[in-house]
Amino acid sequence: MKFRNELKYRLNTQDYHLLKTRLEALYEKDKNITSAGFYNVRSIYFDDYQNSAYYEKLNGIESRQKFRIRIYNLSDQNIQLERKIKSNRYITKQTAKLTREEVYKILEGNYKFLIESEENLKKVFYHEFVSNLLRPRVVVAYEREPYVSDVSRLRITFDKNVRAGQLGWDIFDGAMPMIEALDLS
Repeated sequence: MKFRNELKYRLNTQDYHLLKTRLEALYEKDKNITSAGFYNVRSIYFDDYQNSAYYEKLNGIESRQKFRIRIYNLSDQNIQLERKIKSNRYITKQTAKLTREEVYKILEGNYKFLIESEENLKKVFYHEFVSNLLRPRVVVAYEREPYVSDVSRLRITFDKNVRAGQLGWDIFDGAMPMIEALDLS
């Protein structure tokens, strides 16, 4: 597994514009952005019946994991099952491809196909469903504006318009009711 550092900061609008102006002079925009200058990210986060992943993050537990299914720009062309693992200050991510049909099967509680997969992450995900009663808990969506540098291998992203919803799990539904999750004015 490849570990990396990940630092997150909240910025107000003024600081965002100042940093963006400076970054544009030094970094390239990520190749996956749309003509709007960003791409949309939408994830379903899963947790156990005690919401352990949520409370571990809130309490600053240094070693933890979380599971999510992630899509980009409301498309089913690149659907990722992800397990994000934090170990002290370092983070790694394991991924496996899913199809739209597999996402719907999981959301319907029909996840047996995961154990039959050749991919280890899918088997781990199945185990979490069965042994820890893992279930969908929240959908999070935002606009990501990424900057990259070939020289430093540094990636800087601005995540804006962060929203969350719990009134449905169809992450492909562009009309899903969501509320603003962060107020950074």
